[in-house]
Amino acid sequence: FLYKDDRIIIKPVDPHITSAKNIHILIITDKKELIDLHNYIFGKKGFFVDIATSMSDTINKILSGPDIIIYNPKDEKLDLSVCNTIKQQKIPSQLIYITQSEYVRNEDKMKALESGCYEMFPLNFSFALTTL
Repeated sequence: FLYKDDRIIIKPVDPHITSAKNIHILIITDKKELIDLHNYIFGKKGFFVDIATSMSDTINKILSGPDIIIYNPKDEKLDLSVCNTIKQQKIPSQLIYITQSEYVRNEDKMKALESGCYEMFPLNFSFALTTL
């Protein structure tokens, strides 16, 4: 998927492509709606979706080296601890940070990217489905 112009664009996976391993996605949130959404999107063959809701659970699962981490902190304050952990431990995961705020300030996005975040966007995103 892509994030462009405040929208997440989901491209269908080519069913002819086979992967040697499942893509491990770790979702760090306490929001049932986000968990359900990601389970729906990635709950298909070729993906393994893991959920972390507590801090100890989060750290253990991050250290296992998932391919993608989707992080949605509990409050609006910028929390780069997960980004910093990934960068300091040299974990090859791509972290996508979903803020609780209505918008992302450029300075916050730059701090997140410098701290090891792959992408950052607000929770109020919309989806666009595309065809190949």
